[in-house]
Amino acid sequence: MPLVCEPWFEQPVVTEWTKEGESRYKATAIERIRVKIRDCPSVLGGPPEITMGMNEYDRWYAEQERNAMEEAKHN
Repeated sequence: MPLVCEPWFEQPVVTEWTKEGESRYKATAIERIRVKIRDCPSVLGGPPEITMGMNEYDRWYAEQERNAMEEAKHN
């Protein structure tokens, strides 16, 4: 059974703007909205093989990008 986390964070959202001068605007009302992300798979607390596999993939991908950049410089 996969582990699931439900993180949340607060996001400021401007709900009202006031014009100041020719091309300047100022936020005059800001609300903080709680954003919840549900059913996100979590690797925390999972088997170490998952984290190790993700790290290996990241290394491989970074190497592919580096090789592509070097090849582009030579061409």
